[in-house]
Amino acid sequence: MDKIYVGSGRILQTQFGILPKVAFSRKDLNKLIAYLDANDSEWVNLDMKEKKEKTEGKATHYFEVSTYLNDKPKEKNEFKSSDNKIYIEGPERARYSGGKLNLTENEKSSLPF
Repeated sequence: MDKIYVGSGRILQTQFGILPKVAFSRKDLNKLIAYLDANDSEWVNLDMKEKKEKTEGKATHYFEVSTYLNDKPKEKNEFKSSDNKIYIEGPERARYSGGKLNLTENEKSSLPF
C-alpha cells in the first residue's frame, strides 16, 4: 500500500504546557475519506512525524496514515458495539469478565492513577 501523507502541525510551548496544533486542508480530508472508503473503515489512524528540514514560523510536523493494522490479516480481535455493550472476540476475550478488564499486576502498576 502506498504511503498517504496529510496535514501539517507544530508543537507550541505555552504557559499551560505543550499544545499540539494540527491543520488539514480539504484535499487532505478528501484523501482520508478516500482511504476510509477503500478500506471499508470508520476510523483512520495517523502517525505524527517531525519534518527533517524546518522553517521558522512554519509547520514542523506532518501526518502519515498508519496502515500497520490494515497490513495484517484481521483476526477478529476487535471491539464491537451493540446496544451500549462491548463484545470482544478472539484471544483477548479471556481478559474481560463481568464488564471489567482483568489487568495483570504489571499493567496495574503502570496506570497513571
